[in-house]
Amino acid sequence: MKTKHVIVLLGITTVTLLGLYVGANLYIKFVIDEPYYRFQIAEATAMPLFDALNRDVYAQIPLPPGVKKIKEDHYIALSIDYRTVNTTPNLVLAFYKHYFLLHGWEKFNGELPYGKTLYYRGTSCFTIHEDLSSSDKYSVLLEHDYYKQKFSPIVPPKWVIVLNKFGEVSEPYFAHCPPIPDSTPESP
Repeated sequence: MKTKHVIVLLGITTVTLLGLYVGANLYIKFVIDEPYYRFQIAEATAMPLFDALNRDVYAQIPLPPGVKKIKEDHYIALSIDYRTVNTTPNLVLAFYKHYFLLHGWEKFNGELPYGKTLYYRGTSCFTIHEDLSSSDKYSVLLEHDYYKQKFSPIVPPKWVIVLNKFGEVSEPYFAHCPPIPDSTPESP
């Protein structure tokens, strides 16, 4: 009689654990992995559109005299490193300020880290980052408001992204342009 109870109890425990295991796997697959996977596919389609948008705006912005391009990177944003050859950082900043204000851009007056200057127009943001360790280098970052582009995929909840990128160093970032003070960009 006791053996029969133990076998029944073991059977119930096994079925319960198996049900929990299957349920947890289905939850992970359909609630965590699937939305992120769909987002990654849509994001891969949107990246060339962001790149084209960034390059189109960048092509309209003249390069300050006495500056040489060192490196270029792009993903959602276009990042370019420069070296000043026959100019000074102050002249570069003055050049950009004159150009942007003359062409309808506005200077962002909110809080930014030291050494950064940001100009924006529409959904475009152009950030100038002075290299504080070297007076002959600076970089620019051209990005667009992620949430105001028609081709931007809907961002899954932050916790879904964090769980899928578990162990990665940086958290996901989707730009608001101009930046929203005192906020961490997340899905709207």
